[in-house]
Parts: sequence; structure tokens; C-alpha cells
Amino acid sequence: MLEKNKLIFMIMAGGLGERLRPYTYALPKPLLTANDISPLENCIKNIKKFNKSQKIHLAICYKKIVFVRWIQSKKLKNIKLILEDEPLGTAGSIKKIINKKFKNIILINGDLFFKINFLIFIEFFYVLNTIF
Repeated sequence: MLEKNKLIFMIMAGGLGERLRPYTYALPKPLLTANDISPLENCIKNIKKFNKSQKIHLAICYKKIVFVRWIQSKKLKNIKLILEDEPLGTAGSIKKIINKKFKNIILINGDLFFKINFLIFIEFFYVLNTIF
């Protein structure tokens, strides 16, 4: 059965957001809002519906201090920052958590809006016996 402690959620939010300039000079793309919510907040809410105490790894590079202040202002718990000193490329930040004890990882782009029931998503793959 599903072992939540062997599952890691990692949100990639380290990009420069160059295509959305000049907006991303002030805020990183995952924190830009639509209808008063950012894609990053939407993503975190989806994960927390699955498991309120789930630790979330957040990979950041550009405007790190803005992310830190945003997390503090939202009073978010269980957010583990994965800091990139220089951009590591798409999914490059996985290298920084590779020695953690986990069996599976759900890797999420932090600049996308989506709605998903992670329990159903994970159970689908569990039934197929491809993970967990």
C-alpha cells in the first residue's frame, strides 16, 4: 500500500521567467497571480489536500529571498528549500536530494495551474504496480 513517508513532492520554481518580462523582474513566475492565487500556492494547496503534513521540496534559484518572504507571509509549514546557486536546468535540482530516503518522487513545475487529486493519481499507478 501507499507509504507516504517514502514519497517526495518536489516543485521546480528556479527559472528566470524570461518570456514574461518585465513582470518577472519583480516577482518570479511561480508567484505571479491570476484570480488572486499564484501557481505555486495552487500547487501547494493540491499537495496539502493529499497530506496536510507532507513535506514539500521547493527548488529555487532566481529571486530566492522573494520566495522565502512569500513562504513566511503565508505561514507555510513543511517547505524544504532546495537552493540552486546557479540554474541547474530543468529537473537539475533532483541531484541535490538524490541521497534522501524516498522510493518515489512527484516532480511538479511550479509555474503551472492545475487541479489534481494526488491520492487517485498515485493509486492509479499503484494498481498498475509500476511504483510504490
